[in-house]
Amino acid sequence: MSIFSKKSFKMLALLIVATLFVSTAFMPVTTVKAATKPTSIILNYTKKQMVVGQKVTLKVLAVKPAKAANSVTWKSSDTSVATVSKAGVIKAKKKGTATITAVSTADKSVKAKCKVTVLKYKVPTLTLKETNGTWSSGSELLKKKWKEMYPYWVMNLGLQDKLSDVGVIWLWDDNINGADKVDFSAETNTVYMGPLPHHRNQDPNNHYEYEPLVDQMLHETGHLWSSQGQELVRVDFGQWAWEALSIIAQIEYRIGRYGEFNMSGEPRFDLINFAGWELVNGTLYDGNKYSRDSVDYTAANAFYYMSSVLSAKGTYNYWKKIYKARMDNYKATGNTQLGWEEFAKMLDDAAAGKTIDGMKPSDWLKSRSVSNIEGTPGDYIFLYPDRPAEMWPTFYVSCFNRYKDETGTIREKAYTGTEVSYKIEDATGKVWFKGTTKTQDNGYVFFDNGNLDDSKLKDNTMLKCTATATFNGQKHTAVTYQIFTRSTTDNDTNSTYIMLLNEDGNIVTDVKAADIKISGALSKDTKSLGLGTLILKGEIGTTYTIKYNGKTYKISQPECRRVYPLVLK
Repeated sequence: MSIFSKKSFKMLALLIVATLFVSTAFMPVTTVKAATKPTSIILNYTKKQMVVGQKVTLKVLAVKPAKAANSVTWKSSDTSVATVSKAGVIKAKKKGTATITAVSTADKSVKAKCKVTVLKYKVPTLTLKETNGTWSSGSELLKKKWKEMYPYWVMNLGLQDKLSDVGVIWLWDDNINGADKVDFSAETNTVYMGPLPHHRNQDPNNHYEYEPLVDQMLHETGHLWSSQGQELVRVDFGQWAWEALSIIAQIEYRIGRYGEFNMSGEPRFDLINFAGWELVNGTLYDGNKYSRDSVDYTAANAFYYMSSVLSAKGTYNYWKKIYKARMDNYKATGNTQLGWEEFAKMLDDAAAGKTIDGMKPSDWLKSRSVSNIEGTPGDYIFLYPDRPAEMWPTFYVSCFNRYKDETGTIREKAYTGTEVSYKIEDATGKVWFKGTTKTQDNGYVFFDNGNLDDSKLKDNTMLKCTATATFNGQKHTAVTYQIFTRSTTDNDTNSTYIMLLNEDGNIVTDVKAADIKISGALSKDTKSLGLGTLILKGEIGTTYTIKYNGKTYKISQPECRRVYPLVLK
């Protein structure tokens, strides 16, 4: 039974309503300010070449003014050729062209467009053979992947005449049980493969089972793109370039098929190059090195930087031009061994006046440490970051000896079991990690110090890693760098993280925003200059010009997260 009568309950209700009216009537009114309308939209692509079935994500790189609303809707001019989702994902449906338009939700008169060209190629026959044992993956997967991958190879490298006419043979032999036994024949268009120990075919990180096997088959087949008739058209200035000419197609396939950027070590390229002229390569043939990993993928990443900076917008056509020039040169001269001078001219001609980091392509590539094939004999320690701009301070270090054998050939051997001490510190000298580790059988060791996300480190803090080891009675020291950032590299295609250093290798933290002039960037983040870091964002292929203390520096933006050590002079 209620303790209130109907009359008292009614009066209480009226009192509550009156109280609410008075209190709300005199509350301050908060006005929500509408977002500024954009005057223009900049997309990551204004043109894009695709093959049937491919997916590519369009995104808004920037708007003007910078703080304007950046949300858009998407539409396709021809959905039979290419569709686009609400999230900006384009799917290529059939051969033809279509225009994808981004429309500002804040002002429907403000638009940006991307012209999509969808290509389709006839896939030549893949013949599978077995001479000893059977294909571990079965034949169905191999034929499916060949049909899927071939169009990407043609789009990025061009048609290979003989292969497109007669197809290719993949032959399995259980006796091919080492990487040095894998082979290919231009005469018969055949790739010879077997069970290799480095094929981690059931690795959970694979996109599908037997991916490493399929990937290597495509790598070896990629070498057949350098064939004419029964001949292979090679280069005489190092195996590093020969391997990169095929690996570049693998990288561009992975990006095109899966939309995965920064997955082949692209962000660490500049730090590896910065380690020193003697450390990355030093031999004519990869088989003469203590480990070929740093050579092959560093060379491929150099080629990828060139491809994404120097290709026509929305394509990877730079190396396609060079492949054609190489084959044309063979047809004209019959020369199967291309020298550096001829190759350098092809690099510059294909660029059609474009530069990378303000340099001609041939000068840029020749000045990268991976091109050094005449290394100086001696003992070395080699240190570089695994993730140069992420939350994980992880590094590789190796110890090796370079020598000349009895024939005068330059070779290398690893120092295994060598104790290495290391420390990771910031610009103030505060040590965040230190420890010891030992090199493994291949001379390398990987040391992982865990995720620093919960640390008190400020975002975009530059770190310095120093590694020291003693072998052959001599102490050896190497230095490299990392930027601690909570910004993930996943699909970051337009950022360059610049590490500010002085000529002594120390982190520079006294640069003021007002003293540094930057052009070519869509946006610049100078908030972390006091931590040794400058972050620029720009369109793919653009070149940033940085002026400081009377000096000018030029840095190009490849289609990946670039991490660039800049020595201020």
